[in-house]
Amino acid sequence: MATDVMQQTHPLPESIETRVMEGEVIRPGQTVYLSFQGIDQVSVATVYLGRQNYPTVGPNRIKLTLKFDGEILQEEDSVKIVTTEQSAGVYNTLGAFTMDRNCYYYTDNYGNKQLWVVTPLERRPDQTIRFGDRVYLTNKSFSTQRLTRDGKFLTTAEDGSYWAIEQA
Repeated sequence: MATDVMQQTHPLPESIETRVMEGEVIRPGQTVYLSFQGIDQVSVATVYLGRQNYPTVGPNRIKLTLKFDGEILQEEDSVKIVTTEQSAGVYNTLGAFTMDRNCYYYTDNYGNKQLWVVTPLERRPDQTIRFGDRVYLTNKSFSTQRLTRDGKFLTTAEDGSYWAIEQA
């Protein structure tokens, strides 16, 4: 029954749907892909080196690291999203800043602006977040703003979309 509801409200490719039901728990430092609404071809992708290090959204998926306290990722945990892309250098931690409407990577010293609260679309009895889960990522500094896409870049919005966390 839950699968029928999932397919009706948010259709996903079968491979992701399977991972939603059977995913492993996520541990600190594991590499992941973040796919916009579970679409593999629309994932957090290569950095555009402009005025800032802007992550793009597209088919060139980039491995990301989720940093958080604790042994496994739980509902409502705060995470730092860190790119593994070498070109970002030390400017590698995703944040939402007031200076620009687009999110970008910067040095890891901006507190809540670089923390994202993980909220699942479907909660589990054990409150864990697992590979394949669909989640909202809400910026801790802008507590009503969820991570979403704006064309080929990332931004935040009150009605921000969900992301599928996939094992890299």
